[in-house]
Amino acid sequence: MSNCGIYPTVGVTVRRNDYPLVKASCEILVIDVNTLSKLSQTFVSTSAYAQDVNYVFPLPSDAAVCAFTAIIDGEHTIKGTVKERQEAQSAFNEARRAGKTAALVKQHTSQVFEVSLGNIKPRQSITVRLDLISVIAHAGINDCLRLRIPTSVARFYGAPPASLKGHSEGEIISFDFTATFQMTGNITSIRSDTHPVTCTIGALLVNPEERLNPTQAHVELHMIELLREDIVLEVRSNGLDSPRCFVQRWSPPGHGMTTDALSLTLVPRFKATPITSQDYVFLVDRSASMAGGRIRAVRDALHIMIRSLPSTGTTFNIFSFGTLCDSLWPTSQQYDQDRVTTAATHIDSMEADYGRTNIASAMQKVLEARRAAQAGVNVPTAVFVLTDGNAWDLQPVFRNVVRVVKHSHNATRVFVLGVGNQVSSEMCDGIARAGRGIATYVGEQENLGAKLVNLLKAARNFAVDDVSIDWGAPLDIEDDFVIVEPSHSGTTTPAGTIAPTSGSRAGLSLSDPSADLKEVIELDPTSQIPSLPPPPTVQQAPSRQDRLPPLYPGSRASIFALIKTDRAAPLPKTVHVRGTMSGSPVTLEVPVTAAPSELIPEDTHAPFFHSLAARALIQDIEDSAAASSLTSIATAQIARLGIEYSLASSQTSFIAVDNQSTDVVSPVAVSDKAETSPTVQRRGPARRRKRHLLCANPVSSESDGEESTVVVSDPRLIFNSPSIKNENSNSSQSPDHRL
Repeated sequence: MSNCGIYPTVGVTVRRNDYPLVKASCEILVIDVNTLSKLSQTFVSTSAYAQDVNYVFPLPSDAAVCAFTAIIDGEHTIKGTVKERQEAQSAFNEARRAGKTAALVKQHTSQVFEVSLGNIKPRQSITVRLDLISVIAHAGINDCLRLRIPTSVARFYGAPPASLKGHSEGEIISFDFTATFQMTGNITSIRSDTHPVTCTIGALLVNPEERLNPTQAHVELHMIELLREDIVLEVRSNGLDSPRCFVQRWSPPGHGMTTDALSLTLVPRFKATPITSQDYVFLVDRSASMAGGRIRAVRDALHIMIRSLPSTGTTFNIFSFGTLCDSLWPTSQQYDQDRVTTAATHIDSMEADYGRTNIASAMQKVLEARRAAQAGVNVPTAVFVLTDGNAWDLQPVFRNVVRVVKHSHNATRVFVLGVGNQVSSEMCDGIARAGRGIATYVGEQENLGAKLVNLLKAARNFAVDDVSIDWGAPLDIEDDFVIVEPSHSGTTTPAGTIAPTSGSRAGLSLSDPSADLKEVIELDPTSQIPSLPPPPTVQQAPSRQDRLPPLYPGSRASIFALIKTDRAAPLPKTVHVRGTMSGSPVTLEVPVTAAPSELIPEDTHAPFFHSLAARALIQDIEDSAAASSLTSIATAQIARLGIEYSLASSQTSFIAVDNQSTDVVSPVAVSDKAETSPTVQRRGPARRRKRHLLCANPVSSESDGEESTVVVSDPRLIFNSPSIKNENSNSSQSPDHRL
């Protein structure tokens, strides 16, 4: 099986494991429902040639990289800073051409990241260290957290991002995993159905010397093997679902603005109003990736779900999808015993035999079926998507979900059951957010009952809508901005008119020797650079024109806000949540507590809760563009948040350059027996104009467009293609990168 790791960027055939992963560790600090993780992986080059290398790794879709360092040969450390994505790429390319060791961290999707390392010499060791922040997803069970640590980039259907290339084969490695928990209530249990973990409840360390504290726990996992599935921990803690709000104040050095970051967590508990009449549509992933335990879990879940629908006022149907999509009945049928029996027989026959995962087309099929059956009447509809979400085509899926919901005037909601031990939370959570529903996850061997009960309860009842939060400051939702356009000389002409020419009264000669035939028209579209105003007083996420997504009973909601304030102002005392359910108002007052500073690491660029809030704001901006592509305003807003709060994102990357190194290493073979140093060409003024011929590697596919040929002593090693040629790759399927 193919795995996450380092691979060369150059166009030569390489041996398996030229850059093997020899050690990996992950340390996670869980604070309430939020995490700060430190991921470390050490690779050692066994290649006989100097090469640029890339390192691909998975992350939870709700995580963000907030710090990055690379350690060369265990001695020299280079630290990353955040820049706009293209600026960071250009800086990396320039440093590499100048012979400097450099590193670049960039995001392909919200759950696939890549580190590029330039000018790596033979036999060098590379330790990549990343700090991550995230919010833990709700487990679908009361007072329970589900912490998932992805160990691989799964085999996804479709074309991956163009810049995601190549991979290396995995080997047995040493892997250490530790998690420390600091909860607000007593921890009652910790379990893992995926890996054999050692757990100590009552302390942050094993064999503690201090007095036991039941709100703390420590988990360890030591393995010397290839990680074949994600690590999943479920933690139960008293009062975990109680409403609470933390505040943290930050006055960055040299910056005049002081901000409060607020983190509101609540699991609504209220007597819900049932929906008296509703259509239930089950959209079942039967692609090849669902084979084995996943399709068995799907069959078990469907049997429970179709027998848990309301007895009256219910219609239902089952769609199956893969490469194609079909349904049990042409239209939804009335819910009765005969049709449930027919559906049960159909479910028993389900296998993962529908080819590839094409969720986007399946959602389009559901939309068309709804339009045909309901004839313009917006019947309340709950769509349940049962899938592992393993597909690359995220945006078409989200667009179709948004279209389904919008066409029904919000009468349709989409819920997701993520099935399997390796699920794309980016896809599943994204569908749920776009569909105004919720997502729940189950493992292949997991007891489904409790989680399905909460998911079905959410679908059978009205949610709390029109949700707003009073943070104690006005919520500014105006989109004031200025488009700064490139200046042009001369006068302007209104669009659609023809500018007059001098001497037009006398006419034009069709043979004028003095005529200047050179065109002065600008043919390329001019780039419009948005100049953003200062951030508003209150930035809230999630937010849709000052309203939040629906709140469902038993489903955790995490809401963040960044609020401008005065350094000497008192901390806020309470926040107020308001909304409506079936036309009746609902309210909730939540006290605000100062974040305990001793539990918040100070070695990150921005404080813990500020980084979490900025990550939530970035996700909210991207979700707002689910129905279309990001605008220039949106990309500028994401870039500003990423740079200000030091986060890697779709518009920002980490760049680290070792300015001490100025050597360019030629990819000359090094004997496996002799301790021969690689050939080093020192750059001098006379060579500068030919530097692109002396760099160790050609420009990669995301470079600034320059293609080069490497000059080497062995003519057999000359190449000029930036693409990867890996003899272990499989062109028919996307790679599966593992730790």
